[in-house]
Amino acid sequence: QHIEDGIDHFFEGMPVFMNALDAVAEVHPFIAVAVMAFKTVYTLEVKRRGNEKKVIALYVEMKDMMAVLLQLQDIRDEKVVAPDKTTIEDRLKSLVERTAEDIKACSNACDTYCKKKLLAKVFQGPLWDTKLLSFVDVFEKRRTAIEFALSIHNTETLEAMTAKLSNVDNSTKQVNAKIDVLMTMFETLVSKEQKTVAEIVAANGGAKAVRNNDKMLATLDGAVAKATQESGIRSTGPAALDELRDDLMDDPESAVAKNMVVFSRKFEIQKRQIIDEIALVVRRETDRIIQEVKTGAHDRILDKGWRGNVKARHFVLALRDYYLEKMQDEAPKIKGITVMKDDRTDTDAWAIKFIDVMHLQRILEAFDDDASGFITVSEMNRFTSGRPIDWSLPHWIAYWAIGML
Repeated sequence: QHIEDGIDHFFEGMPVFMNALDAVAEVHPFIAVAVMAFKTVYTLEVKRRGNEKKVIALYVEMKDMMAVLLQLQDIRDEKVVAPDKTTIEDRLKSLVERTAEDIKACSNACDTYCKKKLLAKVFQGPLWDTKLLSFVDVFEKRRTAIEFALSIHNTETLEAMTAKLSNVDNSTKQVNAKIDVLMTMFETLVSKEQKTVAEIVAANGGAKAVRNNDKMLATLDGAVAKATQESGIRSTGPAALDELRDDLMDDPESAVAKNMVVFSRKFEIQKRQIIDEIALVVRRETDRIIQEVKTGAHDRILDKGWRGNVKARHFVLALRDYYLEKMQDEAPKIKGITVMKDDRTDTDAWAIKFIDVMHLQRILEAFDDDASGFITVSEMNRFTSGRPIDWSLPHWIAYWAIGML
């Protein structure tokens, strides 16, 4: 019942859960790799939002594994050593990195399975169930390992550490029991369409009778397409039949391996989108350009109807004028931005001189991501968020103007 409830209500409360993981990752950055992997595959699943309950069941297990990391919120100092002289980061870092890889591998397997035709899911049902359920074992073992590492770190004596080892065998038995339950449940976690296909296959003599009979295979595929509104092979030509047969015969391990190339691209694109969104929402304190623009240079280049963008060239020149005026106000003796005294305390003075017409094009390209000729607030936020934490904004602009300094 617990597993079924988890599947039915998986998407509920996920934003809060993600925020909790983010909060822990801020305190313990070494878990960020796993948190980002989980957020990426979850976002991909939300976008797909199909009706594959077997896939959702795996994501429930994935979430349960990640929930263990929330226990780190009780450990504020990651440098504190356990009785065996290791820190929590030493104990968990490599484990968390492998967990991130497991999350990606599971999502790839789910992606591969969801792309399969209904005929393939029926023909290879037991094989796919075994493949998908293998990740339950992986996640349970990772969860147990993380829990064990946390409990060891919180244990005060070596004797108590030894005592905790006895619980590992019990955890293994629990994992095996859960897999048995899920294996039975997977037999019922099939869509109405898949049940329809299974009935059609059975009515035509079963998978073995159909597998090597091209005429029957084409007829069956057409019947399935008609009954489920799934697109069929549309023709009975050799190439089309070969494609269908390959889909039916391609074992899960091979299919998952081949899909990883395409899935990795999709994974990386989604991860980059998440990183960009985080950069826009969570701005570092050093991104003071927002406040500076609100009260300064933009008054000379924006009209009253400005709604979030400005011509790129005007923006850069106004930014240059702003810093020039700021330097002149702070040091009246300086006649221009190319003249600097040896006793000048403004560490940005050397960089400001590169914000000029000569370097205008490179600066424009750095700000204007889509080459539209306009700079939006989000583009400005994205540019400033990419700045190294110990660099000022003029330094960051100078870097893009003439290269690494």
